[in-house]
Amino acid sequence: WFALVVLGWVGVIVHLAAKGVTDNTNLLITFLFWITSAVLIIVRRESETAVYLHSINNAVAGAAKLKILG
Repeated sequence: WFALVVLGWVGVIVHLAAKGVTDNTNLLITFLFWITSAVLIIVRRESETAVYLHSINNAVAGAAKLKILG
């Protein structure tokens, strides 16, 4: 579990530094998303599912930022 939490924090730091995300809700979602992805890849050996999840999340985030989605 420690490794999963560390990976979650890495995701938060990446989004803080590289993307300029500062909203706490978005950072919490990022943290949970990285942990979920790590569980899928490391524990469940589901890398394909993790890639689909990442693609869908990024598409939804992009659509929301462009105000295509509420």
